[in-house]
Amino acid sequence: MKKEEFAELFFEEAKKEGREFTSQGNIKCPNGKNISKKKLEDLFEKEKENCINIDSNKLQSYKIESCCSEIFKEISKKIIK
Repeated sequence: MKKEEFAELFFEEAKKEGREFTSQGNIKCPNGKNISKKKLEDLFEKEKENCINIDSNKLQSYKIESCCSEIFKEISKKIIK
């Protein structure tokens, strides 16, 4: 899977789940650090399918806050099979 495909599938799944989105089109997170396609692409480019097991500290290195780690893992597991 390409990084762009991962980001697109992630956003599609988030929409299906009824996640809230910002006016810029990013996935809204509880503490204001939203998830963008660019953040997802950067993460997937380096971590590939291993991203489903990434811990919240490592997610923060990709600018995805720990408050979003459950959202990230939940959706990632659905799209990476």
